[in-house]
Amino acid sequence: SACEKVGAWEKALQLFSVMAWTKVESNTICLNAAISACEQSGKSDKALQLFSSMPEGKIEMDTMTFNAATSACGKDGQWQKALLLFSRMGESNVESSEVSFNAATSACSNGEGWEKALHLFGLRGEFDTDASNVVGSACEKHGKWYQA
Repeated sequence: SACEKVGAWEKALQLFSVMAWTKVESNTICLNAAISACEQSGKSDKALQLFSSMPEGKIEMDTMTFNAATSACGKDGQWQKALLLFSRMGESNVESSEVSFNAATSACSNGEGWEKALHLFGLRGEFDTDASNVVGSACEKHGKWYQA
């Protein structure tokens, strides 16, 4: 978590990998911290590599794990990967949150997925100002303001 705050993604990955070979048990919190450090530093490839490298059942991935990986994709313009991660949440029995929807919607709106952003917005049970602004901005950016 400290590594995330100062942009030290390399150190976060190093600490996470050291845990494995020193027999220190890593957990979901450690995984989330390492992925978030990569996400905050714009290293979506490293965040996704870490996310994908977790063997089934070794570390339980939670909502925050998926949100950090989804945000990393969004910040890197990889809206398709962000949508895939968002859909995998349900398949993995991980409950999505408002942050999950906002991360996926934002990822789509930053790329060419403005229609997907609009669709995600429609799936939400509740609407908040952040989501409304993201979708409105996406539609405007692509000259579709009338659909917002």
